[in-house]
Amino acid sequence: MSIINNANPGSDFRIVALVDRVLYRVNKPQTLMQLESLCRPENLPKNENAEKKLISNIKFWSDLGLWVQTEEGIHPTTNPEGPSSLPQRMLDVLIKSYVGKSIMEGSDGQPLLRNLGLMLCEASMTLNAPNPLTKKIVEDTLKGHWPNEVVNSNVTGLLVDYLQFLGFLERIDSEYYCVDPTRAIKPFLKQIFDGKPVMGIEVFLEQLNKNLPLLDGGSMRKEVEQNLPNISPLPSNQISASLTNALLRLERSRVIRLAQISDDPNTKALSSSLVDKRLVSKVEFTNGAVEWR
Repeated sequence: MSIINNANPGSDFRIVALVDRVLYRVNKPQTLMQLESLCRPENLPKNENAEKKLISNIKFWSDLGLWVQTEEGIHPTTNPEGPSSLPQRMLDVLIKSYVGKSIMEGSDGQPLLRNLGLMLCEASMTLNAPNPLTKKIVEDTLKGHWPNEVVNSNVTGLLVDYLQFLGFLERIDSEYYCVDPTRAIKPFLKQIFDGKPVMGIEVFLEQLNKNLPLLDGGSMRKEVEQNLPNISPLPSNQISASLTNALLRLERSRVIRLAQISDDPNTKALSSSLVDKRLVSKVEFTNGAVEWR
């Protein structure tokens, strides 16, 4: 049952965020009954549907591995970032559950992942596009590429909200969005660099794909691209518009620095209307320490 259908288990990330904060605040294992009591106080009106949705969302994400489960109950996260790390942790367990499997089949977390892969491929959904992205454009694009996919305004709305929460989409205003995976990438950078200050661009992309295989060159991304006959794959030396925008945004916020090395055969070209034919050979992890000259 797809998590981008709001009637299904796992679909309400707001409930997941509430439970995660409650667990962190209590700081000890809680049973389902205890969590229900903490998240639905007695003075709130009884609602059977709301109760079922709370329990089904907790069970879905617990079974996926978001929280450790023992005989004592569900444990709070040990991540030092606490509840603010929730989008990264949700994304991590979701990807690990399906990596090595086809995301073009199945109707649990797979629809979210394959539709995300499509949107990351579409340069027309990034800041490179002349017109900003709307939920209607998302719906029409998904239907255009995959006419057999179950897509309607409710599914599209939840997909857009989910991807914004997970860090792949940015809201421009009340109506417009753009695909930009900056916030999804940033929490993984420390483990990607693993103490190394600099990486060649090819090595960086390989390490990035181990954590986020829906980005350029990743296993999930390749499977999605094979099912998009109307979108031509990019040349191997070119970075997609969605990833380009994220790298440039990370550079502007002084998290990384991009540099070119003359005559480097592994150099990649950025795809952006914001920069003119910029080439990248290496990525330096500065994490805010860079001094601009």
